[in-house]
Amino acid sequence: MRGTASLHQAEAARWVELHPGEVGKADVIFLDPPYRDPNLTEMLLALDKAAQGKVVVEWSRREALPELARLEVRRDKAYGATRLTILTPR
Repeated sequence: MRGTASLHQAEAARWVELHPGEVGKADVIFLDPPYRDPNLTEMLLALDKAAQGKVVVEWSRREALPELARLEVRRDKAYGATRLTILTPR
């Protein structure tokens, strides 16, 4: 398998808002914020506007997803205190 990948270290929601074209090109986006990250909702809402591929989120099972307009849950599995959710555009 050949392809390219990129890794960005930045404040996630702001980066997504500033680079929607690059986000839209991604086949898969991995999001693994610290549990109870106050920015999780902001990050997911920003990705909801820009993501064209899958969004894989590892997060606390005690948190709830915000209301998303485009992304919908395809798989959701809890493992102890952790939840793994795969979102795809409608």
